[in-house]
Amino acid sequence: MSNYSRRKGAMFETGVMKWLRSKGLLAERLRLAGKDDEGDIVCIVAGNPYVFELKATAKMQLPEFWREATVEAKNYAKARGLEKVRSEEHTSE
Repeated sequence: MSNYSRRKGAMFETGVMKWLRSKGLLAERLRLAGKDDEGDIVCIVAGNPYVFELKATAKMQLPEFWREATVEAKNYAKARGLEKVRSEEHTSE
């Protein structure tokens, strides 16, 4: 990935995090963790964590993005001993 793409993605993530915080929500960027990546942002709403996998791209590849987000939400939950990832309810297998 080029430095430009990395900067663009980081700026997008930071912008979304700041917007969520401006709405009074607890939001933090998550660090990269290779194959165990946990998403880009976690936002806590009513005590429940929501993991965001953000894409700053012109081309939408929703099935691929959904799979990636689901895997990363599972990684987030597993690392914290959480029971269930709700995105599983919406996947078709």
